[in-house]
Amino acid sequence: MQRLYEYGMMAALIAVAIIAAVTKLGGSLKGAFEEVANQMSHQTTKPPVTRPVTPTSTEMPPRSRYNTGIGYGRT
Repeated sequence: MQRLYEYGMMAALIAVAIIAAVTKLGGSLKGAFEEVANQMSHQTTKPPVTRPVTPTSTEMPPRSRYNTGIGYGRT
């Protein structure tokens, strides 16, 4: 019974430490996220436009135990 009491006390102390850390760091984390969101909302440049990649080879992939060729133009 003594061990169960000790485990309960350890769990309670860990919970208190986690709550204290979250409370202390919560404001600074919120501020950091708000700053990043503010900077992103004022961004005026658009992301670069990329073109789709075209295959460089017309060779079909080899058949395997799992690839029956369906979908590759083979029957």
